[in-house]
Amino acid sequence: MIRLTALDGHEIVIDTGRIVRIRSTLAGESMAGNRGAQTRIDWAETSLVREPIDEVVALAKAELPSLAVVTAPDGTRIWFDALRVVGPVALAPKDMVGGARSTIELGGHTQRLFETADRVRAIIRDAGGQPL
Repeated sequence: MIRLTALDGHEIVIDTGRIVRIRSTLAGESMAGNRGAQTRIDWAETSLVREPIDEVVALAKAELPSLAVVTAPDGTRIWFDALRVVGPVALAPKDMVGGARSTIELGGHTQRLFETADRVRAIIRDAGGQPL
């Protein structure tokens, strides 16, 4: 369990064993009612927290050794639990838009990646997961 700060200032306790993905918030996620959101954690629910991503990752990694990192086509780093991922799937040349070369499935959502399917396989394997 890690303890972080919710947007309203209250403590939020996250079960690291249920984490699917951690990434920086996108522009739309940190505006208006979500001011101060720096990191998004997808687990039993989606939580936006005030702590910077490097701090969140360090806390989660201490309890979740299968946490691995890949890169979105725009260069954003995305951490995921290698035990919960399905993939990778190589993209056909016609689907390689915006720098995407492969995809993984995380919690029912497709995540496009910059890395090749072979590289993602190695990342998943090195973190203790079972790649396709």
